[in-house]
Amino acid sequence: MNLNPSLVMGQALAWLDKQPEDRRPREHDRRYTTLRIYQPTGSGYWFVQQHSANRWYLKDTPDADHFCVADVDDIAAAIAGGARVQLTGVRGESFGIWNSWVEFEKGVSE
Repeated sequence: MNLNPSLVMGQALAWLDKQPEDRRPREHDRRYTTLRIYQPTGSGYWFVQQHSANRWYLKDTPDADHFCVADVDDIAAAIAGGARVQLTGVRGESFGIWNSWVEFEKGVSE
């Protein structure tokens, strides 16, 4: 499992490009695409954004007004524990949801 944020975001964007046009963000909105990995318990999530795909961040709760740099080991542990994955756009518009990292990896590689 490679969790390099720019690689993972690139895979997600390549998958998004293969979707029907009405399921893709407008070109201007594409830079706000975010990949989220949800904690198996609780309500927080890790994320990487298209316009800054050089590191993972952690948001402890959905309504938190702050976030911090994430520890990749924590993300790997969450993935092993059954974390879900979601690709979102502007204002949280959902483009794809996978019930596990394995589903995500399989989905974006098809």
